[in-house]
Amino acid sequence: MASDQLVGIGGWLALLICKLCVGTVVRSAGIANPNRFVAVISGLTAVLAGVAAYLLLTKNRKGVTVAKVYLAIDAVLYLLIVAGSAVDARPDYKAAGFCLASILYFLYLMRSKRVKNTYFASHVAQ
Repeated sequence: MASDQLVGIGGWLALLICKLCVGTVVRSAGIANPNRFVAVISGLTAVLAGVAAYLLLTKNRKGVTVAKVYLAIDAVLYLLIVAGSAVDARPDYKAAGFCLASILYFLYLMRSKRVKNTYFASHVAQ
């Protein structure tokens, strides 16, 4: 492996793992929501974000898939919030920003050389 290749947890990947960890905590707080549907969705997404963060930290390639699933669900949830705010004629720019961030991180996981080298490179004896 060339020394100039991106590999390991760093850069945008490290930032994504931090986002997933924060997402776990924030979504866990949503479990206390009186709306049962919101509470269940918050709980499930909190678990998904936590599992993704753990798997990515331990360099398990399944973490990439779990993170993609989480980010896709996250983007859809924020898109629903944005659509609901558009109906009320009160745009929710914060939700739109979170939606965009989830989409960009999803694309990052699909295209990143660091992700490919860290999780999917063939591990040949060096």
